[in-house]
Amino acid sequence: MKMPILMPEDGGVMASPGMLKNLGNAAAGVVFGSAYLYNANTPGNKEFVDAYQKKYNELPGVMSGVGYANAQLVWAALKANSGNTKPEALLKSIKGVSVDTVRGHLSFPAGQGGQGNIANWPNFMGKISPNFEIVPILPVQNVEVKVTNGNYMPYIAK
Repeated sequence: MKMPILMPEDGGVMASPGMLKNLGNAAAGVVFGSAYLYNANTPGNKEFVDAYQKKYNELPGVMSGVGYANAQLVWAALKANSGNTKPEALLKSIKGVSVDTVRGHLSFPAGQGGQGNIANWPNFMGKISPNFEIVPILPVQNVEVKVTNGNYMPYIAK
């Protein structure tokens, strides 16, 4: 093939170093999108990766990074509402939060969230190098997710 293979997914396989090593030569040159990259230059990511490696003896994959970012989002919402965990209060706080996470900056437009538009939800493009390292090639900001007929459709916001 003369052009790279494009993975139209969130990088669940390609952005997870533990899974990537099992793909072997087939992974080299693949370009993919991901909700998280262990080597992204985002707030607190280096510290998160260092702590993760110390505890698990491996680099964090996309599920670990996204999970941690979601925890950061919820923690910010709980701080904003004085720790009120009642569903209505927590949802209201989440919709109003604006926070830097290991994924990048997360916020919701005009109080949207849950069902509706999600804005400023960072995404990344990456490429697998010949020595099987993940190389970030493009940070993408202002990704909106439209909910249509129960399906989530991400696109780049204007």
